[in-house]
Amino acid sequence: MELRKSVSGSSGCAVHVAVSHCEDCIAVAFADTPCAVDVESASRDFGRVVSRCMSAEERILSDDPLWPAIVWCAKETLYKFAGRRELDLLRDLRIEEADFHSASLVGRICGGEALRLHFLLLGGRVIVFLS
Repeated sequence: MELRKSVSGSSGCAVHVAVSHCEDCIAVAFADTPCAVDVESASRDFGRVVSRCMSAEERILSDDPLWPAIVWCAKETLYKFAGRRELDLLRDLRIEEADFHSASLVGRICGGEALRLHFLLLGGRVIVFLS
């Protein structure tokens, strides 16, 4: 992708871009507002990270076998959206609601405003995005 600037320094459009990758996949999000995306292989073993990233409240939101992968990707997406380091996946990033019918989640960064995230299960990948 090539972005060109005019003489005034403006590209003529305000486009936000977010990129994520896993072993053999790249996810790119374009939006007219700040955005974030994360992608992971659905076959990755997320059992090892559950205690590091999922609270007891988050664990009971779903019994779907892909739930740990969805939460991991959602928290990575929130982390990227926040744009700052040193956030704790367990303490600072929370998933409060999950709706598999609409493939959406509600999350918060450090107790701030509720943010609507969306997820896709596509080609053996879990993709979560926010804009």
